Amino acid sequence: VLLRYCPVEIVDIGANPLAQAAPYSPLLERGLAHVIGFEPHKEAFAALSAKNDSHADYLNVGVGDGQAHDFHIYSGVGLSSIFPLRQANIDTLELSATDLVEKTKIETVRLDDIAEIERIDFLKIDTQGSELMIFQNGQEKLSKTLAIQTELRFLQLYDGEPTMGQVLDHLVQSGFEFHRLVG
Repeated sequence: VLLRYCPVEIVDIGANPLAQAAPYSPLLERGLAHVIGFEPHKEAFAALSAKNDSHADYLNVGVGDGQAHDFHIYSGVGLSSIFPLRQANIDTLELSATDLVEKTKIETVRLDDIAEIERIDFLKIDTQGSELMIFQNGQEKLSKTLAIQTELRFLQLYDGEPTMGQVLDHLVQSGFEFHRLVG
């Protein structure tokens, strides 16, 4: 029997390279996966592109509902979002790097409309509140997805972001089961 090697197809929406390594890094290091990453923040995208990883392709694109949205860029790059920070909760948490640096418009593309994605074995998504919007506009691609790792918060960090319950409810209705909390 001849087995054909097929790399794990990973989609990383909000691929901003923060302090910790991506959860799929061991697969990339061994050449067992291919990543298509999306990052709308120009500086974060430049950092991803500078990696020159032969097993990863990055696009400077915002994934969403196919509409234009305000993009709030904060001094802490990992906080940038289409939603503004909820000041009362920021003050309670005593977070730093929450200064608004720039507010610009970005066009988003629906997950289901991204031709570069043929299949998703593992979806890692960290988009600071717009995860539900992306799931709702990616039902076709998600119907064949094996696993999702999504950022969720018990406390709303952004004005207008859906609650953790709303996101989980949508995923359950889409056929996914909650596995565990990470981090």
